[in-house]
Amino acid sequence: MHRILPPTFVLLINTCILFLLDLASVIEAYDSHSAYQVAVYTKTVIYMCLNMFVIPVLTISGGNKTIYDLLISSHWSIPRILGKLFIPKSGEFFIILLIEQGVLSAIFYAL
Repeated sequence: MHRILPPTFVLLINTCILFLLDLASVIEAYDSHSAYQVAVYTKTVIYMCLNMFVIPVLTISGGNKTIYDLLISSHWSIPRILGKLFIPKSGEFFIILLIEQGVLSAIFYAL
């Protein structure tokens, strides 16, 4: 249970935020359905890019270093940068997250 709970919590937060982005697009009251779909798509892509790429890199780099400090200290070497960003225990979390995302997405869209 302690392995499944954190990824489930992350997925619930992500699902709630995506629902709020959809609701925000409904409130904006677009003239056509395609304009509404474009608005939802744009907001979702921006949120997911920030959520999956930018925020994890900023938090994982840790050590109170900025991304610039990380790049300079590793002399712009990609293997060194990846070595500093790698967390050995995070693999299990992300695998469970992906499995739950697949299952919960199918259930969410089936409703």
